[in-house]
Amino acid sequence: MTYLFAIETSCDDTSMSILNIKNKRVISYITFNQNKIHRNHGGIIPELAVNEHIHKITEVFMSLLNKSNILIKQIKFIAATKSPGLQGSLRIGLNFSLGLGKLLDIPVIGVNHLQSHLLSNLYEDGFPHNFIGLVISGGHTSLYLRKYRHIFLCIGSTKDDAIGESFDKVGRLLGLKYPSGSTIDRLSNDGNHNRFIFPVPQLDKPYFNFSFSGLKSFSYNLINHLFRQDIVVKQKTLNDMCSSLRTSFIIITLEKAFVACKIYGLQSIVVGGGVASNRALKLFYFTLKKYYNMKICIPKIFGCTDNAAMVGKLGIQTLIS
Repeated sequence: MTYLFAIETSCDDTSMSILNIKNKRVISYITFNQNKIHRNHGGIIPELAVNEHIHKITEVFMSLLNKSNILIKQIKFIAATKSPGLQGSLRIGLNFSLGLGKLLDIPVIGVNHLQSHLLSNLYEDGFPHNFIGLVISGGHTSLYLRKYRHIFLCIGSTKDDAIGESFDKVGRLLGLKYPSGSTIDRLSNDGNHNRFIFPVPQLDKPYFNFSFSGLKSFSYNLINHLFRQDIVVKQKTLNDMCSSLRTSFIIITLEKAFVACKIYGLQSIVVGGGVASNRALKLFYFTLKKYYNMKICIPKIFGCTDNAAMVGKLGIQTLIS
């Protein structure tokens, strides 16, 4: 058997995976998450992230080999995230990959972190060949046109903060713990999304870039207004605000993705990234899927977060091509 080893260290997760190149199946994967370490700081501290990668990378690799039940000499290719991400974190994973590649005398394939998110569902039944890809995560919000296997064209990206960063910053204003996205999602389920009307920018523009600065400013002003009235402490108001905010974010991303499909003559949308696990987003997309008669692929929760399995899948696609 011939195997590919994949590693993902673009941010605060040390993730590794082994894939069978012949049948393209994920043999095993392990991810060490640093959320507990960064939570008290209200965000990712790059220096802490690098230190944790250094401390955990060998341990995770040895655990992966034991879990996979393969010999290290059976690894014939390596796929590693090369960009984008935190430079220090990326360097740890790349240096480890290059060292292992030199030891085993095998090639190392550098892959794009965002593009790999869009292949989390790859090799599942019905996965489209050509599609509009929407990456919505803590650090990135981007639209891609996938033309062939590993060939992606970025047609739009955020001009300020990503959608995940915006959730975290608004959550900090509301006194929510980091990361705030999942908490806002949970509170939103008990809220009225029509109570507060948030701005939805740039929907009438022909291009596909995103901007969330207006939503953040509106949230800041609204929160200050509510605090002055001593209203925000009421749970119902907090739920309504989170629900209204979440709905605006979803409308912005939905509109861009569907308009891109129309312009490029495609019938498929693939969503990837941590925010793709948002329950309301899935509900909105699958409702519109029937209305527009389109194919929409959203990974399961474990496939939304940063993981080496998706890096390995893009690595195999690169090899095939």
